[in-house]
Amino acid sequence: GRGTRMRSDLPKVLHPLAGFPLIHHVLRTAAALGPERTVVVLGHGAERVRPVVERSAPDAAVVVQEPQLGTGHAVQVGLDAVPERGTPLVLYGDTPLLRVSTLARLLEVHRSEGAALTLLAIRPVDPGAYGRIVLDDAGRPSAIVEARHVPPELLASNLCNSGVLAAEIDVLRRLLPRIRPHPQKGEYYLTDLVALARAEGLGVAMVEADAEEGLGANSQAELADLEARVQARLRHAAMERGVILPAPGTVHFALDTEVAPGARIEPYVVFGPGVRVGEGAVVRSFSHLEGAEVAAGAEVGPFARLRPGARIG
Repeated sequence: GRGTRMRSDLPKVLHPLAGFPLIHHVLRTAAALGPERTVVVLGHGAERVRPVVERSAPDAAVVVQEPQLGTGHAVQVGLDAVPERGTPLVLYGDTPLLRVSTLARLLEVHRSEGAALTLLAIRPVDPGAYGRIVLDDAGRPSAIVEARHVPPELLASNLCNSGVLAAEIDVLRRLLPRIRPHPQKGEYYLTDLVALARAEGLGVAMVEADAEEGLGANSQAELADLEARVQARLRHAAMERGVILPAPGTVHFALDTEVAPGARIEPYVVFGPGVRVGEGAVVRSFSHLEGAEVAAGAEVGPFARLRPGARIG
């Protein structure tokens, strides 16, 4: 998509989050699952996104969707690069907060229940922009209604579709061509798969995740919210490892920052990509480090500026 609400010429999935493009976060999560194949479907800005994908996931197959006719069409285009057998997992390039453990649980439920499709559901505080999952009398998904088409009786429901799903490859190959374009936008909605599968008597399962994991970036304000959430995760993980952060809310990490246990990071320190800090080192306040290495026991700052290639012994 064009990401018009970002008000930027930069393709949406290239906007930075913790020092790396949004799509890098998603590819990193996908790689942690050990997939046989990763397929990236590109549309708007493909010529700018492709080099980033190639750096983040060198073995990924890249497919260009032209024209862009919706999510159902995107998955159908991507299927050409998918193996004949297996369980494709559909992720989105602008949804970087998904946890590996959540996706592993989604796949586990999908396999244990022998489902044709398994949805990842969320319950956001404000469900307005999300499609609603309709449940049957047995509590299983029977359809997904896109936000713009939600009828009044469903507006109060906060059981929402994150967009992420697992599916059997043969089910996708059979049902995707049967999705019809929606009259208002002429797009093929991947969400129509649920009703099509149920009409065939196929099993559709569901796993609920924390609402945070379904958040995407559709505006600069939403991107800033994602940044705050990612930073909170990175700070918590650092302190769990034994990193000393007297004022954690003031420290800004990159996704790949490596700080050893016992190191002390004082307030208002910013890490760019590619930094390693050794055990017992001290980085004093108002320092900015990028592409640098600080050895165990070293002390830098305050007001240090370490550029790429710097090595402090």
